[in-house]
Amino acid sequence: MKHNTKLLFSGIYILFLLAVFILFAAIQNASGKSVLSYLSIFIILLLGSFLYALAVRKPEYSAQDSSIQHTVINENIEVQAPTMEENLVETEALIDIQKLLPSRTLGIEKFAEEMLQNMANPFSMVQGLFYVKNPNEDLFHCYAQYAYFSEDKPVEFRTGETLPGQAVKNKTVVSLSNIPDQYMTIASGLGKSNPKQLVFVPLKSQDDVVGLIEYASFEPLSEKQFKALEGISKKVADVIVKHLKK
Repeated sequence: MKHNTKLLFSGIYILFLLAVFILFAAIQNASGKSVLSYLSIFIILLLGSFLYALAVRKPEYSAQDSSIQHTVINENIEVQAPTMEENLVETEALIDIQKLLPSRTLGIEKFAEEMLQNMANPFSMVQGLFYVKNPNEDLFHCYAQYAYFSEDKPVEFRTGETLPGQAVKNKTVVSLSNIPDQYMTIASGLGKSNPKQLVFVPLKSQDDVVGLIEYASFEPLSEKQFKALEGISKKVADVIVKHLKK
């Protein structure tokens, strides 16, 4: 649109120049030359110069328009590109799963016991159990315990039976805040109390659950802990499968 307007003004300017040339030639050939004739030529030249100035004029932006554009650009950068400080904080908040895995080669019982010990601090664990599935039948047996004080041993379970069995059936990390009465008691030097949170972590190898980590805590499960538990599920399951194949 702006380009067509410039062409129009340029064309009119050229016509004015031709008109000036023709008028000047007519005055030179005329017998009577007057000041009015030359004044007409001067006025036509002024009009032509004005039209030429309009044709070549560049669009100007006001300071307000420039400020608005600058603001929009800055807003896009802030939304689409997080700052380096934000990325650093997010990275520091993550739980390093690799550091939780026992580094030395251990038997399945020792591996399970050390795994629970490593998880105690980052997951605020006050009591934990590590179950492994019998490769020959659908039966989960407790291989390791953490801070477990009870005269009764942890009972075995099958898929779909009791709370651990339901978690195995769901094949996903489950966090419960409404814990049944007398389900688990935490014993310490201050006495006995019931946990506020119960977490079940099915250990999945492909689509098969080969084990389960069950732990109690007095604190709710956070988002970063939940993501870490999902990563632990596969890595620990791979270790169990290797042990079971031996």
